[in-house]
Amino acid sequence: IVRLSTGCPFTNVRTALLEFINRVKENDLDIVIPHSTSDYSSFFDESDDPLPFLLENEDLGPEIVAKLCRIAFLQKGRVSHIVRLISWHPIYLEKFYQTYDHLMFETGALTVDWRSYIAIIGSSRHYCKYLITSQEKEFQDSGGDSTWLRGLSSAPPKLQALSKLNAILAHQPWLLQSKHIAELCTGGTDNWSLNELVQAMIILTTFHSLSGIVNGCGLLPEVEEEVSSTQNSTESSSSEEEKDIGTNITKKLFEALSSSDDSDLTP
Repeated sequence: IVRLSTGCPFTNVRTALLEFINRVKENDLDIVIPHSTSDYSSFFDESDDPLPFLLENEDLGPEIVAKLCRIAFLQKGRVSHIVRLISWHPIYLEKFYQTYDHLMFETGALTVDWRSYIAIIGSSRHYCKYLITSQEKEFQDSGGDSTWLRGLSSAPPKLQALSKLNAILAHQPWLLQSKHIAELCTGGTDNWSLNELVQAMIILTTFHSLSGIVNGCGLLPEVEEEVSSTQNSTESSSSEEEKDIGTNITKKLFEALSSSDDSDLTP
């Protein structure tokens, strides 16, 4: 309620909830009202400026921002910190939202739960806890198998096979060669189709880039990130994911690259 009283993009909802909170305080009902931290989405944001969608009379493209923030709110029940961050750039926010929605939710070669899990793999490459947590929730909401969140080794072999590709794309994309694609598309029962692999690669690189934005801008965790039901599993699965993908796969990658021909390492 406290979060929605300041962060909901619908004026009537904010007003009603603020009035409700004030009545609770006035009647001294012995209810602890937490201080709202949702006004800030980043460690670096300590200003008193209102959220972009509240700037109804400013020249910030308020119609576009308000529309997109309302869509985000109606779909997810919140205006996430990353949407708030990007909303200071309305034209970019519109393109980002359209692209992200199409990539992660609309018709494609991969199911939505697989897309979210691949996003976790990409985010784990840069230890981006914010994105790992949000994508774990997306994964579970889309019907994903929660046992996969124990670590990459618990996921299907087809997803595990993305490890080397993920590491190359994240850190040394100039080393990517046709043979890496061929390894995934041929030679076994868990092959990737070309359509599936293209979508997976776009998701990986998208979340590599987003991880840089999130970490660089110091995005704070969402205010109440499913504390009672997912916090413990998120911490354990995220750390396991980071350990599994970030350590073991890096070692395997460098072993594979060091055993390649010199011509294979030419940028």
